[in-house]
Amino acid sequence: MMASKKKPAKPALRGDFELLVADIVQIHQEAQEFATKAVNIGLTMRNWLIGRLIVEFERGGQDWAIYGELSVAKTVISPVNE
Repeated sequence: MMASKKKPAKPALRGDFELLVADIVQIHQEAQEFATKAVNIGLTMRNWLIGRLIVEFERGGQDWAIYGELSVAKTVISPVNE
């Protein structure tokens, strides 16, 4: 016995095409939303890491308490000297 051949697919009806387009739009929107969230997470991480590098550079490796005291002293003394 020979295997039966599949019948060719019927051409899509107008209603089927509209459903196809709706499905494609939904997939696109969900993928775009996912990509947007991924980019936002990446940018947030980037900004946090850059901020951390700047803070470490500004502190010059000093403890927060010492850095804070020096920053306050500079702020208070600077206007007096000007």
